Amino acid sequence: ALARVDRPRLREMYQVWPFFRALLDNAEMSLLKADMGIAALYSSLVPDRALADAVFARISAEHARARDGLLGATGRRALMEDDPVIQRSVQLRNPYVDPLNYLQVEMLRRLRALPDRDAPEAERLREIIVLTINGISAGLRNTGEPRGADASRKSLPPRIPPRSGAVDGTPPGSRFSCWLWTAWLGNRVSMFSA
Repeated sequence: ALARVDRPRLREMYQVWPFFRALLDNAEMSLLKADMGIAALYSSLVPDRALADAVFARISAEHARARDGLLGATGRRALMEDDPVIQRSVQLRNPYVDPLNYLQVEMLRRLRALPDRDAPEAERLREIIVLTINGISAGLRNTGEPRGADASRKSLPPRIPPRSGAVDGTPPGSRFSCWLWTAWLGNRVSMFSA
């Protein structure tokens, strides 16, 4: 839709209309966090390769169109270019979140391969999958705790109080809390694999 409007008009709207600016700023953050390489990993779970490839190609193309349209509307050359602290923060935390994505894909693959999806092993795999969801959310800093978190808090890793004074531009505690999730979850997975 942004491609159908002339760029000078879009830039003017971005400059003077707070709602439009907030909408594009939020979209920009989401586009920066969206990793097409990780998305391809999840796409590999689809058994019908032709379908998976077709759907992923559309998603990838739409991501590129959205990025290009947003950059055209804001006049930037790169996502979050005007906020290098956030830009660097997302780039630095991806290596800490990626292992959780890899683990989640592997657990989904194992769950789907089970002959009995109601077996105790399936329940353990589902528990790990839920934990990876929580860890990825914590790492991306997108959502709060899942519903019913108070009741299941004893099975989650400890909360990490925010730290201040990060030198490298990452939000306080984000790398450490994501690392903690990964380490804690790795310990849980090894308990189930043994």
